[in-house]
Amino acid sequence: MKKQVPPLHDRSLKERLTGKVDAIEILTQDHRKVQKLFREFQKLVEQDDGNTVRKEEIVREACALLTIHAMVEEEIFYPAVARAVGDNEIMNIAKVEHDGCNDLIEQLGKMRAGDEFFDARFIVLGEAMNLHIREEEHDMFPRVHKSGLDLDLIGRHIEKRQQELLVERGMDVDYIRDINLTSPHAKAVLTKEGLLP
Repeated sequence: MKKQVPPLHDRSLKERLTGKVDAIEILTQDHRKVQKLFREFQKLVEQDDGNTVRKEEIVREACALLTIHAMVEEEIFYPAVARAVGDNEIMNIAKVEHDGCNDLIEQLGKMRAGDEFFDARFIVLGEAMNLHIREEEHDMFPRVHKSGLDLDLIGRHIEKRQQELLVERGMDVDYIRDINLTSPHAKAVLTKEGLLP
């Protein structure tokens, strides 16, 4: 049975159907999704109602999304950015931040809600991610915009890789909801991308 997770970036297929897929927009949408999960988790912690099932669902979903997000950044986005802005240091910092988050994700993967330090580890992961997101969005992304990097091309590569990673993990690839599939153009794009037979 496939795990049900929301798409990493809801509008990306719509953007592709209209011809634009912006890498920074994809990554920013990913950021908003995980930030929403961290906020929901924090509310559950504050309520302290013993809802360990929902806590565990949130943690699993956020960790899966973060893992895929980090992989596409490290495989596709960061190398392109390093070349475009000529600054490896900013990429090195981002990679070290990812490593720290990956350590917490690995630890959380071995735990269950209710275990000692489960809540604390996820809260610390959220704080680390919020710092990382601020640095990317306020420092890295503006520099990328100024660099002239082809964000549409990079976005297409990111989107394709995210879909591959979701499929590899048995997750639901729900990129086509709310799309008018009767359009000949939409059908052609979806067929070409392997999303329709």
